[in-house]
Amino acid sequence: MTRTIARIALSLALLCAFAPAAHADKKDDIRRLLRLTGSGDLGKQVATQLLGTFKSQNPKVPQKFWDDFAKEIKAEDLIEMVVPIYDKHLSQEDIKAVIAFYETPTGKRFVKALPQLTQESMAAGQKWGMALAQKVVDRLQKQQ
Repeated sequence: MTRTIARIALSLALLCAFAPAAHADKKDDIRRLLRLTGSGDLGKQVATQLLGTFKSQNPKVPQKFWDDFAKEIKAEDLIEMVVPIYDKHLSQEDIKAVIAFYETPTGKRFVKALPQLTQESMAAGQKWGMALAQKVVDRLQKQQ
């Protein structure tokens, strides 16, 4: 009986000892996936474009302010914020399968096209949003 309890205790101790390592491996895989997909770089691209918009809307703000602010936009910061989200919603097996896809020639071509897809999609989204806003304004004017 004492041996059985000792074995169970040892098994639990080993399980607890290796669980954080498995979790760290999953987080490392998530970081690898995010780097493979260029997610951090895409986030940086979007932030830089938004910064350009803010700059054009605030022409009196000195250029040095914008330059200093741009230096603070780091892909790694976004990646670290996103890791827990992926960790929460995807299993390690899911992450590994997605990594396997992005390592294929098709996955690599997709990643290569993502910056242009993102830029053009943002422009389309902006155009769509402006058209929706105009419809709302038109309807409000008709009701008055």
